[in-house]
Amino acid sequence: MKQQSTSDKPDVVRILVGIAAFVIVVAGIRSVSPIIDQLLMAVIVALTLSPLLLWLTSKGRSHLTAVVITVLVALIGGLLIAGMFGVALAGLIKRLPEYTAEFTTLKTNFENYLNEKGIDSTIVMGATPDPSQLVGFGTQILASLSSALGATLIVLVLAALMLAEAPDLTEMFVSRNEMASSFMLKVHKIRTEVMRYLAMLGLMNLMIAAGNTILFFILGADYAIVWGVLSFFLAFVPYLGFFLYAIPPALLVLMEGGWIRAIILVAVLFGINFIVDNIVKPLFMKGGFNISLLLIVLSFIFWGYILGPLGFILAVPLTMTAKILLLDEDVDVDVRLPGEGKVKKK
Repeated sequence: MKQQSTSDKPDVVRILVGIAAFVIVVAGIRSVSPIIDQLLMAVIVALTLSPLLLWLTSKGRSHLTAVVITVLVALIGGLLIAGMFGVALAGLIKRLPEYTAEFTTLKTNFENYLNEKGIDSTIVMGATPDPSQLVGFGTQILASLSSALGATLIVLVLAALMLAEAPDLTEMFVSRNEMASSFMLKVHKIRTEVMRYLAMLGLMNLMIAAGNTILFFILGADYAIVWGVLSFFLAFVPYLGFFLYAIPPALLVLMEGGWIRAIILVAVLFGINFIVDNIVKPLFMKGGFNISLLLIVLSFIFWGYILGPLGFILAVPLTMTAKILLLDEDVDVDVRLPGEGKVKKK
């Protein structure tokens, strides 16, 4: 018994050392999360732009020319979206006095209703924010646009370099040795799975955004197209994204159209989100990604803690990547990155 207990000690030590190393790595990643966030966003942008790059190269463009055209298209699209949000934000701040008056009227009417029912309105409405406080918030957003644009440009430059260097890096890795070649096969599989996930999720989000935009127009929400575009991007954030894109237009409709319209808006938005998530999405994602619901929830907590808000958006792709790198044995895939030949399993 004594010998068995002694022989078990090395295993216990290895486990403890492994846990300690894991904690140190997690703490290290969290300390440099702003840098890692930019790198991860650059990878996602590069993967998103790679189909356009492949299409351009298939039409006879050189790889460098295709990269330049792809980056220019992404830059113009990003500037258009940023400009649209900037105009909407400036318009909202300009109309803030009107919203303040409408909100005050709604608040007064609700307080009177509560008092008529014998409820102390000061207790219920005491914590209600003053709409004028949004002015400071709006100016802070406008002041941060320049720094956000700078960060976006850095991400785009990194993505362009990744796309430009992808063929050479792949050839260098594959020519090294069998282990490097096996690693590149896993990288190809990661690219395939992540792009499949992003493509399907993007299609679902496009359906949600189209339905939401039509609803915003019908109910008369200001800047309906802006809220529709915002819902497309925020729908990439599971669960929390719905509340983020539903609350702002609901508040606008509440102040301009009253409680009934606001309730209808929230109910229909929830219905659209529920139908796409629970009926349409399972039909398109029949094959699945072999990730359990429990693992998805845990991945939100883990990656969100390490990387912040971006961790919630990239939780599923990052978990898929870790699963393929650490657990998957079958990496026999036939996928090409822009400008490179087929990689075959040795």
